[in-house]
Amino acid sequence: MVQERRVADSPGDFLEPAREGRWELVEKRSRFIGDLRGAFSEEGARSILRTLAQETPEAHHHCWAYRVGFPQIREYWSDDGEPSGSAGKPILGALRRAEVTNALLVVTRYFGGIKLGVRGLIDAYGQTATGVLAATPLAWRRRERKGKVVLRYDLHQAFCRRLQDLGVREERLVSTFGENVTVCFAVPLAGVQAVEGFCQEFSRRGGVESWQWEEPPGAGD
Repeated sequence: MVQERRVADSPGDFLEPAREGRWELVEKRSRFIGDLRGAFSEEGARSILRTLAQETPEAHHHCWAYRVGFPQIREYWSDDGEPSGSAGKPILGALRRAEVTNALLVVTRYFGGIKLGVRGLIDAYGQTATGVLAATPLAWRRRERKGKVVLRYDLHQAFCRRLQDLGVREERLVSTFGENVTVCFAVPLAGVQAVEGFCQEFSRRGGVESWQWEEPPGAGD
C-alpha cells in the first residue's frame, strides 16, 4: 500500500504507527515476516518483542530495531544470531528513512535451507522492513507535555471527557483508582494553555486534590 506523505507542519510533529502492521517476503524458501508495533518506551518495546518471540518459538531468528521518543530519539537494534550488521541495521535504517519513532519493527525469519549470504540477508531484512512500513498506516503526532491530577471519583468521567475534547488522545489518559482517582495525561503542546486553564477552573470548583505538570514546557516523550 502506498502511503501519502506530507511535510511536518512544525518541528514538533513526528510520525508513529497508527496501528499494528505485518508484511511477508519469501526469498529462496526462507520466510521473512515483518511486524510493526507502536512502542512508547524502551521497556515497552522489549516487552512487545518478548511476546512476539514467544508466539513463534519455532522461528530461527527474531531480528529487530526500535526508535522511541521525540525529539530525543532512543534507538537500538539486534541481529539475533544473524551475521553482524546483516539484519538489525537494515531494519533500523528503514525506520530512520521513514522518519518513524515510537515503533518496534521485528522481522521473524524461518530458514528455508538455502544460505543467502550477508548481502542477501541485508537485502531481505531491509526489504521486509520497508515493506511493512509501506503497508502500515502511519499517523502524525505532536510533542506533548505530561500532567497529573488527583480528584474525586464522581468527577473522573467528566474530567476525562473534557480533556479529550481539548485534544488529549484516549490512550494518553491513564487512571489509577485508590482513595481518590489519579489521572496522568499527555497534552499536545498546542493545547497546553487550554488544558491548563481548564485544570485551574476545575480546581476552583472543588473536588480536585491537586494537579501539576510533570515536566518543563516543551519536553517530549
